[in-house]
Amino acid sequence: MAGKHGKWMGGVIHPTEKNFSNVNSNSNLSGVWNMEDQYVLRNAEKWTGATFYYPNSTGERIDVSSNIITTTTASDNADNFSISYVNMTNASQALATGRIYIRIKVTANTTYYNDFCIGAIQLHSDGYGNCEQSWAFSELQDKQAWEVPSIPNLGTAYANNGLEDLNDVFNVVGQSFGGWSNSTPGWTSAQGTGSQRTGADNGLSTSFSKAGQAPSAPDPIEPGMTSIAQTASSNYIYTESSQSGANTYFWIRSPEFTWGVTDDTTMAIAYHACTSTTSGMTDAANDALIKWIWTDKS
Repeated sequence: MAGKHGKWMGGVIHPTEKNFSNVNSNSNLSGVWNMEDQYVLRNAEKWTGATFYYPNSTGERIDVSSNIITTTTASDNADNFSISYVNMTNASQALATGRIYIRIKVTANTTYYNDFCIGAIQLHSDGYGNCEQSWAFSELQDKQAWEVPSIPNLGTAYANNGLEDLNDVFNVVGQSFGGWSNSTPGWTSAQGTGSQRTGADNGLSTSFSKAGQAPSAPDPIEPGMTSIAQTASSNYIYTESSQSGANTYFWIRSPEFTWGVTDDTTMAIAYHACTSTTSGMTDAANDALIKWIWTDKS
C-alpha cells in the first residue's frame, strides 16, 4: 500500500487481540481488514505497525563528489563549507512525523583522513516558503538535540559487518540512541580536528540556528547559495575516524519532528569534506560517502 498511510497493513491477522471483532480464541482468528480498526488498535498499543523508511533502510546518497577538497597541507582547511540540497517531498508526503538519519562511511584507505564535517542542516517546505527546522552545530543546544547510537561498532572488527543498514544498527544487542560526547572513533564536536590533511578550521555562524536565533528567524540556506564561509572560533560536528576501520559507518539522527507543510520539502546540508590528496576519502554512486534516511523508527 502506498501513500500517506503506507505503514498501515491491511488483512493482517493479529493473534494477541482476542476480544476484537468477536475473536475469542486463536482457533477463530480472522484478518483485520479495516483501516479504522487498525488505527484504534494502534492507539490502544495492541497493534505494531510496519516501520516506514524513505527511500529504504540503507538510505539515499547525497552526491558530494565534486566538493571533496584534497590537500597535502597538515593544518585544518579554511575553505568554505559546501552546500547540497536534497528533495524530501516524497518522504514528507508519505510520513509527516519522523527523524532524519545520516550515515557517513569510511571510504578513505588511510582511515583518519575521513573526518567529514557538518556545519549546519536546514529544512524548508512550500518551496522555501517555510523554514521548518534549522540546526547550526556551533550552537550547543543544536548539537545536543542530535543523537548517536550507544553502541556504534566502529572498530576494525566490524568492517563490512552490514551496519550500513539501519535495521542492523538497531538490532545490535543493547543498542539505544541518546546524548553523546566526543569520542575517538565517533561523532565529535570541535573547532578543528586532531588529524593532518583533513577537517575544517572552523564551523559556521550560530545565525543559522533556529533555536539560537528565536524569536527571530535564522539566516536561510537556500538555492543560489553554493557555499558558506567559516566563522572564527565556532564548532562543527564531524566523524573522528582515527582508529576506525575501513568500510565502517558513523550514524547520527535528528530530533523527532513533524512537518508543518509536507509539500515541496528540501534539506539543505552544509558540509566540509577535506582529505589527503593520496589515500583520502572518496564518494561514488556505488560507494557513497554520505546517505540519509527519513523514518519513524526510534
